[in-house]
Amino acid sequence: MNIAFHTFTALAIGQSAACRLEVARSRAQRITIGVVTFLLGVMSHGVLDGLPHEYPFQWLGETVLTAALLAIWMAIIQPRYRILLLVAVAGALLPDVIDHVPRDLNRHLGTHLPELTKLFPWHHRGGSGSLSGTVPPDARLASIANHIIVVTFSAVMLVISRRVLRPPRTG
Repeated sequence: MNIAFHTFTALAIGQSAACRLEVARSRAQRITIGVVTFLLGVMSHGVLDGLPHEYPFQWLGETVLTAALLAIWMAIIQPRYRILLLVAVAGALLPDVIDHVPRDLNRHLGTHLPELTKLFPWHHRGGSGSLSGTVPPDARLASIANHIIVVTFSAVMLVISRRVLRPPRTG
């Protein structure tokens, strides 16, 4: 899926984890929450990439949307939870950084970085739900449904965990 969907899901994971961080009593509990948040970010990437999907945004649109999502959430979440959001986003984006960035930089910028075998199984042909070429109507419908499910699920998690957002300004 586009990085915007990975980012939106990661924001839901990070914001939900912030609710647990609120009540963590020890440093060990806070570290555990951070590690689990990172791992959930990585795992969410695998789940999203495993779903049948097309790519509704081109690189510019997805870059702008992703940057806007991050900027908005950094502005509206309580400052003490920002790092947890970034931990979740880092986990969610890491698989693409490892498996795709060297190839993309070589292709688009003419660099000569080594391109290693893909590490994450959902980036291999048999593990990916990525649809390309001529996509049958049923597969296109499944892609649209999967994107709607991901956005709805993430949005619900963000609403449920909204108590860690900054309170609205009054007056």
